[in-house]
Amino acid sequence: MGSQPGALSVRSRPITGALVGCVGASALAAVVAGFVGGFRGTGSVAIVSVVVLAYFVSGQIVESLALGFADVTGLAIVLASYAVRVGLLGIVLWWAVSHPGLTGWTRPVWVVVGALASVIGWLAGLVTGHARSRVAIYDQPYRAPAGWDE
Repeated sequence: MGSQPGALSVRSRPITGALVGCVGASALAAVVAGFVGGFRGTGSVAIVSVVVLAYFVSGQIVESLALGFADVTGLAIVLASYAVRVGLLGIVLWWAVSHPGLTGWTRPVWVVVGALASVIGWLAGLVTGHARSRVAIYDQPYRAPAGWDE
């Protein structure tokens, strides 16, 4: 009989997989951007990958705090957080592409590639982590109603 994973490891395995997937995909995109787009491409991918990673990590923090609420409050917190984070992410990405001080340092194509690589890596790692998680489920053994076995 093997040991059952604790509640913390069951919750952290998907997040760890997502973090590894996001960083791995971002690193791969940065290497490709370095060969194709030079320093500006690598810088663009690195900047946007950090922004997307901050978006996901902040979401996980809010969701872990919202799990403490047993009513609709937790759902409201998560949805409000999502709306705020999506809005901020859009503003930051728009600013990174259109700000005159940053246009010399970033390339819009590599900003998009970096964002997509980060998101795809995060989601792939999250799915892989959930697929590999082992959640202990305890069911009561079946008992036939009285009189059925006679």
